[in-house]
Amino acid sequence: MLFDEIRSILLDDKYTAHLEESYLYSYSSNAIIGLIIEWYRRDFQESADEMNIHLVNILKLY
Repeated sequence: MLFDEIRSILLDDKYTAHLEESYLYSYSSNAIIGLIIEWYRRDFQESADEMNIHLVNILKLY
């Protein structure tokens, strides 16, 4: 679910349309790993849906 949400946002984002896909996906994958590590450090206190909301809010910053 998380990966599908990211892909959807990135494909619809007019600001990322000019980027080469492989770089964009590599960058996004590493960002997701960072979020998952932080989620682990917080002992998975948030639900997967809450993590999706965090991710969407972060992606909206760019």
